[in-house]
This record gives sequence, C-alpha cells and structure tokens, in this order.
Amino acid sequence: MATTLYFRQTGHEMGFTSIPSTRYQNTMSPSRGATATSADTNTVLGPTTGVLGSYQYWLTDTLTADQTISGNITVNLRAKESNGQANTGADILIERCDSMGVVIEQMARSERGTEFTTSETAQNWTVAPTSRNLKKGDRIRISMWGNDVGTMGSGRTFTYYWDGPTAAASGDAYLTFTETFTLQGPVEHTPTTTFSLRSTASDLTITGETEHTLSKTAGTSAYTSDATATVTGPTTGVAFLKTSLNLAFYTSQLYAATITAGSLIHCKFWGLSSNSSAGSVISVKIDRCDSSGSVLAAIVAPTWFNSRLIGGVTQSNEFLLQVASEVVLADSNRIRIQVFADDDPNVVNMQSGYTTTLQYDGTLAQSADSFVGFDVAITDGYTGGGAPPEDCMPNLGGGYYPS
Repeated sequence: MATTLYFRQTGHEMGFTSIPSTRYQNTMSPSRGATATSADTNTVLGPTTGVLGSYQYWLTDTLTADQTISGNITVNLRAKESNGQANTGADILIERCDSMGVVIEQMARSERGTEFTTSETAQNWTVAPTSRNLKKGDRIRISMWGNDVGTMGSGRTFTYYWDGPTAAASGDAYLTFTETFTLQGPVEHTPTTTFSLRSTASDLTITGETEHTLSKTAGTSAYTSDATATVTGPTTGVAFLKTSLNLAFYTSQLYAATITAGSLIHCKFWGLSSNSSAGSVISVKIDRCDSSGSVLAAIVAPTWFNSRLIGGVTQSNEFLLQVASEVVLADSNRIRIQVFADDDPNVVNMQSGYTTTLQYDGTLAQSADSFVGFDVAITDGYTGGGAPPEDCMPNLGGGYYPS
C-alpha cells in the first residue's frame, strides 16, 4: 500500500535553523488542503542548474519507524510559466533529513523535461530514487525547482500551485511513495519554565521603548499592541508598537541558570493583519540582557514564524526554536523578547498600506495567550545574594515551591 503526501500551506511547527530564514517551511501532509495557493519565481538566463521555486521547502513530520525508500515515487505538481520564452520545466529535489531538518543525503533529483504552458497544468512523472535507509525520527524534505527546457529565458516567471482541496484541480500537488510508512505529528512539548507576555509595566525605563513584563503568571484579559503600519519590504522587521514606541518584554532580574545547547524554546504569539495582502508574518528576537535591560547576547538568532497573518482573523503562531549554543545567565540578568511583523518569505516582501497587531496577556490556553517557554528551570525575582532562597526547591513547571 502506497503513501501519498500533499504539499500544504501550513507552516511547520519546528523552526529549522538548517533552512535559510528567507525560505518558507511548510508541511507535507496525508490530507489535502483547503484553498489552493501559489507563488511566482523569477527566471534567470540559462543554462542553469535549477532555480528554487516559490521560496519553499516542504518537510514531513518524523518517521515512526525505520524505513527503506527504494520504489518509484510518483510526482504530481501544478505549474505554469508567464511566457513561452521562459523555457522552464518542472524539477524536484527529495532529501533525507534528521529530526531537526539537517540534510543527511539526497534521495532523488529529477526533471520532467517538458516545458510549462502559460496556464496552470499538472506536471506528472515518475522518479526512481536512490535506495535510502531512513531511520525512526528522520524527515523527508522536498523542494520544487524550475529548470531549463532548452535554455531558460530571463525576465519571466514560473509559478507553482499547492494546497488544493480537489483532485486533478488547482493546487493538487503531491508525492506518492511506493512504500507504506507513518509519520509522527507535531510533538506536544511541555517547557520547564514559561514566561507569558503581560501588559504590566516593567520596572525598566528605556528610551524609545514601551517596556512590559514577562511573567510566570498568565494573563487575565487580552491586550493588544498599537495597530502597527506595514512598510514596503524587504525589511529586517517592523517592531510592534505600544503608545507609538517599540514594544519589548522583560523578565525581572533572574538567578543564574544555563540554557543548554540543543534545548528548545516553545514560542506562541497571537496576532492579526488588516489584510492578508500585507504579506506579514511574526518574527521574534530573544536576548540575554543585564539588569538594566542592555542586550548582552542573542539566546537564539532572530527567527520568523512561517504562518502568514490573515486579514481580520486573530490567529496563533506556535513554534519550537532550538538553542544553537549554550547561554549562561548570570545573577541579575534578564531575558528580553521583542516581536516584529516581518516579510512573508512566501511572497518575499511585506506590502505597505496595511496594519498588523500583536495580541497578548490572554488567559491561559485562550486567545492572546502569548508566551515563551524554556526547557530549563529559570528562577526570577533575584534581589541579590547569588542563589535562590534556601527554603525553596525547584518547581518543574518553572520557579520554586516553598519547601
């Protein structure tokens, strides 16, 4: 029995540092999508070894068991070109990755060899992969490319379509593997220490900012940033505003702790856009600061979340980030979070003339419950003395219990 996986618009739950931040990370799913979507890619002057299409990578969830992939793979993509002089056809790359999206080896690279037409049509062919022995926990990564049919002409575009709900119709893009295998869905991750984004004013006063708190206590009533104007991208991120100043969130002073390399940071942010055409996603900076709020070092590299904010719809953006290098928090250090509206890599650049809004301080597990969670115990409330109070013991949910 074969396994069919569909190209979806749904953003992946993992923030794969192995994939450039200019590339969109989507899922391969056993279920069809809801609404067909597409993206254009500029052609180049050929001959070429391939142009990555739609700024996209698609990744499966993790394999639940070891699996050899050796049988033929049926490829069904949907595409077009803007002009017959584009001389572009379908090309697909299929790779084996580890659980964090790092490529281990190529499984297949194949061109169909037939030029696109100027209207969306199916691109269906069979690929014979190199036999690969995948392990439990591995993922499969797929990318769509455009390649020469003859010699690619510059100044044109080619377009891929995916996430369609109907067979043999717009966006009906999928792969069918000969082998039968199962995948593990998004991992339910429970952080050790969680800080909620609160509307309470911080004890810090920093020029050019509105400082709110990161608290181990969840909020009670949804709160919003200012409706923050989008700009014409590309941009390095537009900080959400409050009282017309950049909005940032700070913990109180912390006791010393070590955030280990390879540990996860569980992020969830709520937001909305005035219009889907804004092309905005949420991005985040997570930094280590001194007691006065001055940034000392990044805890993780600035990271965008790959789910576009939908016009008029409040939605959560939930993601796991991996800490690349050990971060040592000294006594009195703080953690700082700043959230941005950023370019949607699916359309490359943000569009001006719209607004985006961050929502936070919501009730636990309800709308606007924005938070960051760490895999290590982090104790706040440092007032001097260099160690947590002796009459306390660690609380695995974060903080300390009285003993």
